[in-house]
Amino acid sequence: APVPPGSPSILEAKRLVFLDAVIVEMASRPPEEEFSLNMLTELEKHFEHPSRQVREETARCSALLVGTLAQPNGRFPAEAPSISAPHLSDKLQAALTSFLEKLVKNAEDDATLIAKGKDVPGVGVAPTTLGGEVDSMQTAGGERFDLEASPSGQGADPESAEYKLAQARFETVLSFLVYLVKAQDAWWVLPTAVQLLGPLLRVQEVPDPDFSNNAKRTLAYIKYLPWPAALLPDVAGVLQTTARHPLWHTRAATINYIQVYAYRHFFTLDATVAKAIRDTVVALLEDPQLEVRQLAATTVSGLLRSAGEEFLASVRDNSITKAKAVQAETMRERKRMRTLRRNGTASNPPPTSTPSSMTLAQRHGPILGLAALVMSSPYDVPAWMPDVLICLAGASQEPPPIRDTVIKTVANWKKTHHDTWTQTRAAFTEEQWDAFNDLSVSPSYFV
Repeated sequence: APVPPGSPSILEAKRLVFLDAVIVEMASRPPEEEFSLNMLTELEKHFEHPSRQVREETARCSALLVGTLAQPNGRFPAEAPSISAPHLSDKLQAALTSFLEKLVKNAEDDATLIAKGKDVPGVGVAPTTLGGEVDSMQTAGGERFDLEASPSGQGADPESAEYKLAQARFETVLSFLVYLVKAQDAWWVLPTAVQLLGPLLRVQEVPDPDFSNNAKRTLAYIKYLPWPAALLPDVAGVLQTTARHPLWHTRAATINYIQVYAYRHFFTLDATVAKAIRDTVVALLEDPQLEVRQLAATTVSGLLRSAGEEFLASVRDNSITKAKAVQAETMRERKRMRTLRRNGTASNPPPTSTPSSMTLAQRHGPILGLAALVMSSPYDVPAWMPDVLICLAGASQEPPPIRDTVIKTVANWKKTHHDTWTQTRAAFTEEQWDAFNDLSVSPSYFV
């Protein structure tokens, strides 16, 4: 029986703790239909309860009940899991499906509102083009899409009642997912988990630090779930969507998730899905946000070690071609500026000036691709390494952060090859070694 109206929230929390034990006992016998229907209806209302303790117990109780109802007979299925549970009556099956569908819908709406919270440092897309405009990106297939900024102060007010309600409800969803994973019942509702992955990635950075930490903790649990082969394309579709999200923290969280997703399912990923994931990460090498570009470079370096020669050759050829085009344009622009200065028609440009026809992200992307190639072979020197290093070192005179990437990558490469320097030197021809040294050593004032 429900607690009397007006009772302290602690009584409701204790009642839910008691119901946890009832649900555990129910797991060993056929589901009690009336009890289960009443519980689903009651728990749905408690997801937005004002008391944090009641919401936490609601999440625990919901995870136990859903896991008990969705699990058909205690056996791990060979096929992809489904919300459909043949052992349930039609009425109970419909109630369970409705409960999960409403949970997903509320999570989508709440995540959209929470992500609009204002005054979050660095949540919006930081313009990184030379003219200050917001950048766009291009996928490996040539499709372009804009990344619109979310300026501070134009989103939802974190102090509003609507925002706090959305945050409270989503916190309950986060705890619900954690309890499902801990109880090893997440397998039975993986289709729902796929639908919740997108909202979860969108709320990794919000004004409330406690909420952000809770969201990151939940993602850490979800990150290591083994997805069945039938759901891998759906997960990949979610990741491709969030990789295009206007908020850069969402794109960064997506890359972090891809690092585990790609390795965990390396042997079960379909070739088409794997290629789509790799292309998504490579496209983020030219992301407007520096942090996203650097994460993408780290992820690409890992993918290069396992994705095969075709992907490695594609990244190498594409990065070298673009890097040479960037360096050629830089030389043309500097030559033009020298001519203008000699003619007295232009003032002395700043040392960090670069051609305005390309954004900083577009110039940085190919260099990060070269750096990823170098990082993918930290202790050996493949046949393609000398050409990559020479092309990378050729960008040492570019403005920051491009120059910083070159300096750091070359320094790390020399450090990891220090113990085998004689063998490393032997992998280069005399011309390649001289060219690499000429380009990688900074010019001295005294030379």
